[in-house]
Amino acid sequence: PGRGRWVVVKSTVTVLTARAEEGHAWEPSFERSEVRLVRAVRPALVLGSTQQVGLLDEAAAQSAGFEVVRRRSGGGVVELGPSALWVDVAIPRDDPRWDDDVGRAAGWVGRAWADALAPHLENGFARSVVVHEGPPVASEAGRLVCFAGVAAGEVLVGERKVVGISQRRTRAGAWFQCIAYRSWSRRWLPLLSVEPCDMTPLEQRLTHHAVGLDEILRPAGGGSVCEEVDEVIVDLLAAFDAG
Repeated sequence: PGRGRWVVVKSTVTVLTARAEEGHAWEPSFERSEVRLVRAVRPALVLGSTQQVGLLDEAAAQSAGFEVVRRRSGGGVVELGPSALWVDVAIPRDDPRWDDDVGRAAGWVGRAWADALAPHLENGFARSVVVHEGPPVASEAGRLVCFAGVAAGEVLVGERKVVGISQRRTRAGAWFQCIAYRSWSRRWLPLLSVEPCDMTPLEQRLTHHAVGLDEILRPAGGGSVCEEVDEVIVDLLAAFDAG
């Protein structure tokens, strides 16, 4: 992607095209920092590590073309598909970016995303990029769907979440799974096994709390949003490397 500006020195970078289940089976070596750009070849709905399988109507999801898989990190349901920008970042415990405080640990990841996004945003949006600090903003909607809540390190533009981050930690290192979307879709929400009275507030929450890159990016020099997304990826890799 981009215009040939891949400048990554510290991290091993892998570009992977795979099914969601294969992508989530990855185990970092934690021998050095690693970054993976992952493209899911089939649409998938990904449950957080503590969510029950019954939260999704699996038969209906498969009929709609979605795989249903589980990731090893926490948080709410995430959709993977053509619109998703999925980035994994892993650092060993001896990396200077390691933080023993799990509440602060993802901060540098969020700041890297914010630094990469800001130069490419429409002016009104560029001034309102925020990396959430402190405890998660708890809500039932956020426990169900990743982009309905906000946790430490995640990136918002104004009040709307643009980058979701979950993490998994071991004695050897920390692994951050990041997701942003070209466009935010609600078409899969009816596949959640929730009461109708709970669906309306969830949809309303996501309408006002989730945003895709296509809505906020400013293509430079007459280019396309797709090219601008490529530039964000290039700047993101550089920001991870500089972090």
